[in-house]
Amino acid sequence: MLVFPLSMPGVWLDNDDHQWCFNINQILNELKSCFWEANTSLNLFNEEMCIAYSELENGSSSQEFQRDRIRIDEIISDIRLKNGIGPFELCYEVNQLATDLLKKEKWENGVEPNELKFRKKFIYAKSFLYSLDCIRELLKVLSNEDNVPFEIQALLKLMDTSFPQLRAVRNSAHHIEDRALGFKRVRGKKVKIELQPVNTGAIRADGGIILLHQLNGTKLGFTMENGQYGEIDVSSTSMETIRVIIQGVFDSFKWKGRPVHLPS
Repeated sequence: MLVFPLSMPGVWLDNDDHQWCFNINQILNELKSCFWEANTSLNLFNEEMCIAYSELENGSSSQEFQRDRIRIDEIISDIRLKNGIGPFELCYEVNQLATDLLKKEKWENGVEPNELKFRKKFIYAKSFLYSLDCIRELLKVLSNEDNVPFEIQALLKLMDTSFPQLRAVRNSAHHIEDRALGFKRVRGKKVKIELQPVNTGAIRADGGIILLHQLNGTKLGFTMENGQYGEIDVSSTSMETIRVIIQGVFDSFKWKGRPVHLPS
């Protein structure tokens, strides 16, 4: 498990304007929440990736297939015996029924279908993406507040230079109904995306291609509205960059009270 610590320089913001303190504190609290969500998403993503690599190395899918085949044969024999069906009668129907019964049996015993298991890493990767996007939006709001330290603008710029494709990738992930058909929105109207050449290492398309929900190692990618392929790295490197930015935000304000080390 990876934990990225933060340190609050104090307990209360040092400012006599109570409304200002309330507003700023609300934003800072949301920054913390999004940061912990990103940290949690990264850990869950890493766990799923480790499970996938382990199953691949151990050949567990092949072993499960053999066990399923033996169990299906047992169920088929039971169906034929109970219903008086001969060994060469209704072969397709009996086999399909046995397969369906095995599925239900496995689900009742807590065995996840592959389709559900496979999606977990994508769920966690997108959660990481959305958390980073929320952090960026909160930084933007914070930078527009009155009397905030000048460092906030620099930290927002650092966020944008560190994750230049963040917003565009997030938009594609969120508006999959448009991207799936190769569209983007321009002033509320659907416009066809002009696809650009793609080379992810795993996929190459000189004429461009719509790519959605792609995982290239730890990088989550989508075709963006400009037709290019964009990625966000779901990694400890990205998380550390975010930690530095948020810590910089906290350190830029004046505080009262003793420092608080997080998480608790």
